[in-house]
Amino acid sequence: MHGHISGLHRRRQSSRRHFHGSQRAAAIRALTAARLYLGGQVATLEAAAVSCGSKHVYVAAMIILIQAENSAVLMAVLGGNVSVVTAAKQLKPQVDLITAFRKSSASDHAALGRVAGPGRIWDEVIVPTLS
Repeated sequence: MHGHISGLHRRRQSSRRHFHGSQRAAAIRALTAARLYLGGQVATLEAAAVSCGSKHVYVAAMIILIQAENSAVLMAVLGGNVSVVTAAKQLKPQVDLITAFRKSSASDHAALGRVAGPGRIWDEVIVPTLS
């Protein structure tokens, strides 16, 4: 009657299924796939996602989180407190900056210092790391 068979009801799925222990199962799958891809064990991001039962969007986002080297955010994602995609969007500019810095030369660093100024480098880069 209204599109369902009498006597057969879809059971509501338990939220426990979405967690493995205290960690979000989808985030664990994406992290595993990202590590496989970054380690060169699979050729493509899509293959890594499929092999771990994840979505390529989550794996791409998790790669950004790995590259950010921010264990607090990674733990928040694994704990289900923050969406992997949301965290990746927030950390992407940092990852881009870190990647560019690591690829650049000492003379590029000096040019950055001249353009930004030593005061700004001190106040915005060095001081926040001292506390």
